[in-house]
This record gives sequence, structure tokens and C-alpha cells, in this order.
Amino acid sequence: MIAAGKVALVTGGASGMGQIFARRLAASGAKVAIFDVNEAGLRQTADADNITAFHCDIADQEAVTARVAEVEADLGPVELLVHAAALMPAYALADHSHENMEKLFRVNFFGTTYLCRAVLPGMQARGHGRIIVFG
Repeated sequence: MIAAGKVALVTGGASGMGQIFARRLAASGAKVAIFDVNEAGLRQTADADNITAFHCDIADQEAVTARVAEVEADLGPVELLVHAAALMPAYALADHSHENMEKLFRVNFFGTTYLCRAVLPGMQARGHGRIIVFG
């Protein structure tokens, strides 16, 4: 999936599919950065070798830009983005408040665009890189 020693960034890395992806990438020798807002899950996942945790609210464009820059300064250029962070409400759309819908879009839509826009220029400059977005 990614060569040993290369950098993968996994969002939602504190639980679920993001955590599974992060652990598998780290086990294959990748240097893995994980983003999440779940502090306990970040610490638990980062207990594995080759995983570095970064608290990041992906709905905050400035935070995403700053954390991606921090990852690249600490670990190297991001070769693979696995974007698994998302809100998945388990109730009917009619039961959503307007505020909840805005939060859902900030995380699920804008968070995706913020992350892609943060890593894509470096990938384009290097002529390679991959982005996997869970839907």
C-alpha cells in the first residue's frame, strides 16, 4: 500500500476504520500520523510503533493547515492521505437541527476539502501521492 518509511496521514485515527487503517499502515513500516479530536483514542492508537498522534478538528481549516505542516516538518512529506474522519448521525434527517446539519457539513464536506487542499500541492509538486476518502 505504501513503502516502508513513507508518511501516511490518517484522519479519524482514534477509532473505527481510521484506527484499523493506521495500525495496518504502521505494521507495514509506514510512518503514520493520525488526526482526531478524541484524545483518549489518539493516545491508545499512538501506543503502536510508527504512529504519531495529532489533535486536529478537521472542520477548522487553519487547524488542518497547521497540523499538516507539523506532520511534514516532523515526519516528512505526506505520500498517502486516508481520510476516514466523519460524523455519522444515527437518527432521521427530520430530527436534525440546523446547527447539527451545519456541523455535519463542516466535518464531512469541508473537512474533506481542507485536507485534500492541504496535502495535494505537495503531492503534485513531487509528481506522486495518493488520497483515499471514505464516503
